Amino acid sequence: MKRFLVALPILFLLFPIATAQEWWNSSWHFRFPVNISSSLDVENAKVTISMDFAYLLESLNISGTFDPNSIRVIEGLYEHPYDWENETFTAGNISWIANGTTPANTNRTFWIYFDVVENGEKPTGKLISEKPYWRSGYTNNMDVYSPIWNRSWAKLVEIKWKWSTEITYDTAYLYVNGSLVRQKDGVGSEIVTFVGNSVQARFTSDASITNPTTDEYGTYGCAVDWIRFYPVTNYTTPLLIITIGNASKQKLINWLELPEDGSLIDKGEKILIKGYITDENLNLLSNVTVNFTLSDGNVDYTCVPIEEDGYYSCLWDSSDKPLGNYSIRMDSYKQYYSPNSTVWVNRFTLRAGPPIINITLSSDLIERYSWVQINASVEDQSGSGINWTKVNIIQPNGNLEELHMIEIESNIWSINYTNTSQRGEYRIIVSSSDNIGRVGESNTTLKVSIKFNVTLKTQRNFYYQGDSGRIEFSLRDDENNLLQGANVTFEIRNPNNNLVYTFSGVTNSNGTVEPMPTFTIADSDMTGNYSLISITTYFDPLVNISITKRDYFSFAVLEREMIVSFFTLNLESPSEVEVGKSLEIFAMVTDGVKNVDVEEIKVSLYDSLDNLILENVSMERISTGIYRRSYSTSSSSAQGNWKWVVTAKKGPNILQKVTFTRVVGGPFDVRNITILDDTVPDIAIMVEIENKGNVGQDAFIEWKLTKVESGEILAAGAETVFIPANSIKTHTIYPVTNYLGSVKITFLVYYSGTERAGAYLIFTTRPAPSPPLPAMPTMEVVRLAVPKIEIVEWTKEIEIERGWIGFLLATVKNVGEVDLPNITVSVKGIDASWVEVPENFSLKVGENRSISVKFAVPINVPSGNYKGVILVSSLNTKDEKEFLLRVFASRAELIYYQIQTLKQSLKDLINKTLEAEKEGKDVKMVKEMLDIIRENIGLAEKYLDRKMYDEASEMVRLARNQLEKANYELQILQPIAKPFYEVVIEDVKRWFALMVFFISAGIFAIVYLMIKSKKQMEVREELSLSALKNVLTRLMVTQKLEREKERIEKILSLLEKQYREGLISEESYRELKMKNEELLSQIKKKLREV
Repeated sequence: MKRFLVALPILFLLFPIATAQEWWNSSWHFRFPVNISSSLDVENAKVTISMDFAYLLESLNISGTFDPNSIRVIEGLYEHPYDWENETFTAGNISWIANGTTPANTNRTFWIYFDVVENGEKPTGKLISEKPYWRSGYTNNMDVYSPIWNRSWAKLVEIKWKWSTEITYDTAYLYVNGSLVRQKDGVGSEIVTFVGNSVQARFTSDASITNPTTDEYGTYGCAVDWIRFYPVTNYTTPLLIITIGNASKQKLINWLELPEDGSLIDKGEKILIKGYITDENLNLLSNVTVNFTLSDGNVDYTCVPIEEDGYYSCLWDSSDKPLGNYSIRMDSYKQYYSPNSTVWVNRFTLRAGPPIINITLSSDLIERYSWVQINASVEDQSGSGINWTKVNIIQPNGNLEELHMIEIESNIWSINYTNTSQRGEYRIIVSSSDNIGRVGESNTTLKVSIKFNVTLKTQRNFYYQGDSGRIEFSLRDDENNLLQGANVTFEIRNPNNNLVYTFSGVTNSNGTVEPMPTFTIADSDMTGNYSLISITTYFDPLVNISITKRDYFSFAVLEREMIVSFFTLNLESPSEVEVGKSLEIFAMVTDGVKNVDVEEIKVSLYDSLDNLILENVSMERISTGIYRRSYSTSSSSAQGNWKWVVTAKKGPNILQKVTFTRVVGGPFDVRNITILDDTVPDIAIMVEIENKGNVGQDAFIEWKLTKVESGEILAAGAETVFIPANSIKTHTIYPVTNYLGSVKITFLVYYSGTERAGAYLIFTTRPAPSPPLPAMPTMEVVRLAVPKIEIVEWTKEIEIERGWIGFLLATVKNVGEVDLPNITVSVKGIDASWVEVPENFSLKVGENRSISVKFAVPINVPSGNYKGVILVSSLNTKDEKEFLLRVFASRAELIYYQIQTLKQSLKDLINKTLEAEKEGKDVKMVKEMLDIIRENIGLAEKYLDRKMYDEASEMVRLARNQLEKANYELQILQPIAKPFYEVVIEDVKRWFALMVFFISAGIFAIVYLMIKSKKQMEVREELSLSALKNVLTRLMVTQKLEREKERIEKILSLLEKQYREGLISEESYRELKMKNEELLSQIKKKLREV
């Protein structure tokens, strides 16, 4: 082949070359162009350039390690084989063959691609040179082949090889494409060129010994130093003009997907800006730094996107943006790439939109059956005004409700939503239309969770220092199902709100916490009102939220009374004293056997308005253990209940007792105060004023409402009211206050100048109920059937001490013709803060239901009798019954009253028993019960004297049960029955006499026969009498047993009826039923035997 050895001028000028082509492979990040040209046509020209890649990387501001394997020479899509003859790691010569013809005076462009190892090491490209430096070695009897070196794309090979052999006996061979092209012996070397694409060498030797040749690559008989593979069968080295362009990075290409070009977008929308980034081969790129800029031509707005699956998006709020055309610029940056900034001019138009709606809920999480207020702030963007606003509510079961909202103030629309019986998520969609028909929409969600009811209390309402107590807790849902798995934390805080007890547990299948939490009040703990708090957390899976509820209960801790055995304090005072006369109190101290003196005994006196009249004044000693104190009232003294508080001290022990005296006068008196409405700001209070005189006259009523804690006056007023003679007049006032908490209402009634009567009541104000729902159009319904409800049974009298709880039990029946929904229970005449009524319920026609009303009497209220009314109502029917709530100052006073009541009941029962005995009834069993009742009452009195209140209460309960049983036995008494054997003997005698009569009548007719067979007749007579007596006996026994069986069956029937009607307790019913059933079983057995 002919060689052209000419100088190659290379112009190392780095400047842009106009012609560019698509990026060859996105895995390569950098490239630069090489242009060649010649004044003549050239064929298969060999091109060689010198390049320092470190310099190129620095010019691109790339910090990385050059990858020599990454070099590629690309023309169009063709990858040219090349040679990299490096002088340093990054600098050297690149050469390749410009295949084919390069026309004269035309440019031919090649792109040299390269990269850094940080972008992933690249595989070796199409290298022209192969430098194996193969050595055959040299020993006797060799026949060794080299590897085959080939290039599938090569058409010409250029080989440098050499040999060093024993002439004639040893031989070096060279093969191209499997054909022998050279065979040499002796010593020599050459560079040879052949058409082909594969090369292999071979060496053979005989058995003679020759000194071998060795160079830096090893010992050889045949050696191959290098091979060059060319893609053409010949190449030239003409004079070329070579121009090298600037190096460049692969470009990022920005693509904007949303909003679409020419979009019309309503103001107020949140506009989704979305785009993606590719390389020059349109491969999606991630981890690119992207920023969007929106501009109306005056102001630029930045929107920073987030990446998801190679897409970059952000939401742009157009609410406060001016109307007009907006352009979007997208800026992108990524290491090893050229950054890009693309602008889409007038991409979208922002126009006046439909009404903008902002929804707020009074709460986004409520309990079942609660209501929520939905408010919508509506902004009119068109300026035409708002036509309507409505809300669509999709319930958890998929049902849709459409409701119209009411504009409660400018641009504020509202509705109260109550249909929350389903648990789960409610979707609330509010839409609003302006007066040109543009409709805006917004939505939110409401979660309706389980409603759970907590029962929380301590076993007692007060404890003494050093006492222990237990916490009673239960958890149910609104359908009365027990709830398991709730986390409950109990806290007890003292009057200073300091935590003194905590306990945590989880509810079991019974909805309770086991073991029952137990607490102890230390001897040193402060006295006062303690707060019991339960913090209940229950996970509702339907709304996937944990619901937390706090409940409260309060109890009192009293100072421990240090009691010496039989050291008691008893008080006596007149129950009623006329105004202007002296009040007097006597105190008696005993050790259980005799009167004893104390070291100190003092008394305080409070008038009916709770004003302190006497404060810890000493009482006068009358005799051993007997003390007295008096106070003279005046005509202007307040009428009502005055309270004496006596404190006695003996050694380390202190006793305190309270009693009351009612100050009365004439003719006016303040009888009862009733809280009609305790919700702020408009409170309603009714007072009853009695005129006991014979002349009607005016009374001046002065009232004031004050805070209990500070005495601050919240409201006050005065009126003059005429009250007729011998009558009670009610007067209602309406104080106005926003104060929430414990308040005191005080009434003073002035008459005849300075004379006055007064009373007060402490109660707690409450916030006003939720605003009523807006009236909805309803259809008139004509009811043909009559609704009617009736309280058929109820507790007529409830006995309770201050600080404790009691219950009124009642049975409500639907005696009408229609089902009664939403039956409400309320109580009138009793402070509302004391009362807890059951939840609303329903009754079908003929159904009845037992209910209970809970009364929690505060520890600081006056004792006495409170008249109340229980009211049930539904639809347009109601029923009410009166009851009496007896409130006692202490537990001792309550038990004492119960004992006195029992004594009176016992006395009445004894009289009834004596009357029954006179009537000939069998009262033996009743008398035995009377003895038991007397014993129980006696034990109750002894326990009361020793202040063993729990034991005394138990004896009272047992005595009451026995009274109930005795009254029942008295109702079913029968006349005294003669012994069974006497009845039988009398019957036999009557039958025997009758038999004798018939025998005597015929004696004369058969005298002869009798004489003749006297002995035989005597035997027969004896046998006949015996058989007859046996028959008659069995007959009498059967009749008696049948009568007794019938009587017991009637008793069981009566017993069943009384139990169903609630006249006897379940305990008495079960005991008497079992007793009579046993007797009935015995009688049936005897009947079978007879």
